[in-house]
Parts: sequence; C-alpha cells; structure tokens
Amino acid sequence: MIESIVLDKTTFYQQAYQRVLSVSGLDRPGAKYERMRKVADSLRAEVEERAELKIAITGYDDVSIEGETLTIQGETFKCKAFSRLETAHIKRAYVYLLTAGDFACTERSMVDQVYYDFWGTAFVEEAEHYMDRVLSEESRCSEHFGPGYFGMPVVAMNQLKNLVDWNSVGVTIRSTGFIEPVKSSGGIIFQVDEAYTPLPTACGECRGSAASCRLCMLYKNK
Repeated sequence: MIESIVLDKTTFYQQAYQRVLSVSGLDRPGAKYERMRKVADSLRAEVEERAELKIAITGYDDVSIEGETLTIQGETFKCKAFSRLETAHIKRAYVYLLTAGDFACTERSMVDQVYYDFWGTAFVEEAEHYMDRVLSEESRCSEHFGPGYFGMPVVAMNQLKNLVDWNSVGVTIRSTGFIEPVKSSGGIIFQVDEAYTPLPTACGECRGSAASCRLCMLYKNK
C-alpha cells in the first residue's frame, strides 16, 4: 500500500471552522465573541486559497518491536512507549506524512496571524481524522506514534521520511526533523486486532520529554 492523496479542502472547511471556534474559545455566546467569529470567518477565502491538504501513506508488514525499539523495513525508532505495547496484537504499520499547506503570514497583523495559525492546525487535525477513518475501514488501528509523540525525539523524522513518499506532499524536512510548512505532521499507526489495548490517553497528551517519563506515575505503574 503506497498512496499519495490530495484532499478536497472545501469538504473540510466546516469541520475545520468548528475546530477553530472551539480551540480559540470563540464558540462562547455574546456580542464580543460574535464580532470575533466574523473576523475568523472573513479569512475563509484566503484560507481556502492557502490550504493544500495532501497525505502520503505507506503500509509495511516488516515490523518488529523489541523493548523500546521499533524497526520498520530496516529503519529504527526509539521510544519508551513501545515497551508498553502488546506486540502480539500488532499486525502491520502505516507510515504517513501530511500537510495542510503554508499558513505563514508574517506580513499580516498579529490578530490575523493567530487566526491563520488556528486555521492551519484545524486543517491538519481534520486531515488526520480523515486518514484515521479510511484506515479504520480496513481494520482496527492504534493511536498515533512517531516523532513528537510519546516523547520520541523530533529528529526521528529523518528516519520516518525514508519510509514514505514525502516529496509527493511538497514538504521540506530539515536535519533537525522539523517539517516545513509548519502545518504538517508525520507518524506511525499500527494495524491491530480487537484484543489490542491502547496506551493511557494521558501519555498521548503529555507535554513532557522522554527524560521525564521515569517521574510519571503511568511509567512507574506499568
């Protein structure tokens, strides 16, 4: 399975708009928030012009996990979370890279820059949800892993890019692992059986580094 997908951005506008309102707090009642919602909505034409939703995804059967090390087609990834996975229930891995396009607008006012940032993040999240839905139609899938998830260093994106057609989505990956445009993401999703137990949600939402895992109650109680 090797796919590059260009999404129809217009079909994601309404869902992305609702995410913008929720994240920014503009879904609250009152005349003040109504005025701010109009500002966010006024950027629709520009946002749709900038948005370029693209996904590259590849499936692999050559997958092994030994302790904290995941190996996919010869590329290795280190992450403490891997040692907690029920490897017997993992069938294969999907490696993906996606982008929502370039939402940088440094020439605009600070208010516009904040709204553009909200819009870009919302489109990335909608693209991720679309991908999750498509993969789930084939089989049950795990949570997302990869650079920036569960304490894995961002620099690991340099290994991940060797497993997916990253050029097809029009991004640049720096030696540090950071992706440009910024409103992009990459990671790994496992195809799993029905007996698979996801890791605690708190790990996925953790803002700590890998070095802080040993101080975490979830780590101590594993």
